[in-house]
Amino acid sequence: MSKPELKTLVTEYVHGKIEKHNEIKQDLISQILSSDSHSIFDETERVSYTDLNYRDQARPWLPLFFDNIKPYMNDFVKLFMHDNWAIHHTWYFRYLKGEYSQWHVHPDCSWTNVYFLQLPDKKSRTTLLNASSGEEVIIADVEEGDIISFPSTVIHCSKPNMFDEDKIVIAFNSDIYDTKVHKTYPVETYKRTTIKDFNTEERKAAKQREERNRDNVE
Repeated sequence: MSKPELKTLVTEYVHGKIEKHNEIKQDLISQILSSDSHSIFDETERVSYTDLNYRDQARPWLPLFFDNIKPYMNDFVKLFMHDNWAIHHTWYFRYLKGEYSQWHVHPDCSWTNVYFLQLPDKKSRTTLLNASSGEEVIIADVEEGDIISFPSTVIHCSKPNMFDEDKIVIAFNSDIYDTKVHKTYPVETYKRTTIKDFNTEERKAAKQREERNRDNVE
């Protein structure tokens, strides 16, 4: 049997905002700081404060977070022509100066989501990895109060926080359900895209992404 070969397919990500971020930020941080936490110092993480191991438990900051994440998730499922969504696990990471998370993926879900509750500098953004090329991908316009959502198979990391202010993110895993795609693209009438056409369009899209990433770095 031949080994599997990594191919490139168009992959979307979603970039949104918590509408009331400025209103809830301090309350949410205060509730997080008063919650139970533990540290992780191993080959994959250096984090002084997180509740990752308690993600199946009720925690005092979750109600405020869930109340404010619902509008985003309701809009999120509409983008993919689905009706319903579910969040499986939610936790926070509080990165002190010099702390980080190594490259990883999130198992047992379709989507990885990161809410930037406190972001000392744009250089502290989550970094994605193009597995086929080994190139890093940075979503350049992310700022505090934003959420990014991307397929759970996408490799990503949080590089060392180089600033005195803590970086605090809330991560959560999600899935979407009850598709309505067939109402927009019924299989009996959809226009099929040939492999040749797809490859041409993908090459154009890849070139545009490379140009955007190069502009962002410069």
